[in-house]
Amino acid sequence: VLNLPGDEGEIFPLLENNEIGVAFQSTQLNVTEGGFVNEYTFGMFSTEVNINGGYVDEFFYASCEVNITGGTVANNFICDKRGVVNISGGVVGDAFTVTSTGFVNIQGTAFFIDGIPLNNLQPGTSSTIIDRNVTLSGLLVDGQPFSFELNTSGYGSQDFFGPNATLAVTLVSPVTLGDVNLDGVVDFLDINPFISVLSAETFQAEADCDENGVVNFLDINYFIGILSGN
Repeated sequence: VLNLPGDEGEIFPLLENNEIGVAFQSTQLNVTEGGFVNEYTFGMFSTEVNINGGYVDEFFYASCEVNITGGTVANNFICDKRGVVNISGGVVGDAFTVTSTGFVNIQGTAFFIDGIPLNNLQPGTSSTIIDRNVTLSGLLVDGQPFSFELNTSGYGSQDFFGPNATLAVTLVSPVTLGDVNLDGVVDFLDINPFISVLSAETFQAEADCDENGVVNFLDINYFIGILSGN
């Protein structure tokens, strides 16, 4: 496992002259707040990349499963034929490229095609988008707006989605931070469920009160603030 920040020395030149880029050899790469990934980085030697903070520079080649829940992925992010990219938060820059056999799943609270709402989506159910040469936009789970041009030919700053690439969207009901028992309100009944999630070291979006992608002791003060109405 490679964690950024913390293990920057584990990323090594892909070629000896380091003119083309860098690669990392790890079963998992985790990029959190303060982490930085160089430009021209190739994910071919990893099985999973988790980005919930930090900054991923231009020309990141996703050749594995990439989960983006936060942070910033710069322009020219490329999902190649082995890539599976799940996006539920953060920012993805211009010239997002998905090759013909790449797979992208976007989780959000609202979706539009050319400005028209997709009203037939069922919450929690993945729906495939076959439209091309249109603009898919909406709000990600973390509230960040997104917009991708589903162009079948692209250049410069334009996005590109191959005709045979798989693009799916999943409608997610908005998260109410602190409502850990999922009854629609935040009150004293959420205290024990919050403690249970915290103790089990599992993830539940309603318990991630500081919205950093994990549930840990850092969420306690935020939970108390939400519970008290501050």
